[in-house]
Amino acid sequence: MSRQPLRSPVRTLVTLVVGLLLFSACDSETLLSPEGVSGEWLAATEETVPPTEEEVLVSSGLRTSLSALWPNDALSVAATVPDEGVVGIIWENSGQVDRFVQVSRSDISKAIPDIRFPELIPDSVEFVSTQLIFFPRTGDLDSAPAAAFGLWTVSPYSLSRSVGQKAVIFVHVLDQEVSFEGDITEGCGQFQARELSSCERINLGLNPAWWLSSLEGNILVWYSGELRYEMTIRPPVTRAIAEQVASSSVPLGTQLPADGDL
Repeated sequence: MSRQPLRSPVRTLVTLVVGLLLFSACDSETLLSPEGVSGEWLAATEETVPPTEEEVLVSSGLRTSLSALWPNDALSVAATVPDEGVVGIIWENSGQVDRFVQVSRSDISKAIPDIRFPELIPDSVEFVSTQLIFFPRTGDLDSAPAAAFGLWTVSPYSLSRSVGQKAVIFVHVLDQEVSFEGDITEGCGQFQARELSSCERINLGLNPAWWLSSLEGNILVWYSGELRYEMTIRPPVTRAIAEQVASSSVPLGTQLPADGDL
């Protein structure tokens, strides 16, 4: 019986190496192919998650007002008092000394039904303070101004306004809706009693608005119905941010907290 020749260890090794090289070449073609597994993997890793609305706002220097803290919401009396009695009970409970009374946004919405507040605020603002303003002698709600909103980077009044408060919005109640059509001063005549370095009428949506500069700071004024809003800003809030904030105003009644959030 004839014997089969033994395979040389070298020949066996060469065969294995050649096989591995062929496999590697084939596998490399698969990995480098646009239709191969690696193409799909690379495509998957290149997919990006779209930013959230809040992330987009922050990148533009804004945030939603609902994302801020409203400390005075815990003071609300609106839920237990008829609308027409809110102003009276607030003044009665206030101690009747300070004309600026801390109240909830629900109370302000009941006291001044048409009042509006920006949906967007500067991204550095963490807290919003809320006040109604009274005539101390009578206990009636004042009209010029009637309400105030403070935009704070810290808990309200824990630092001075010049440090912790980056903007304040005063709301004035007018006797009637104001029109400035045909005003040769472009409406700046209404501010002649103020010491201003400049007054400019600007385009702010459908509402007339003015940008005022004075030694006391920059003020954005705009109207909506029979209410006038005046927002004084401090750095780092810019004019561009202030205009976006004012343009985002919506009825305050649409921005009230749920009962469980009080």
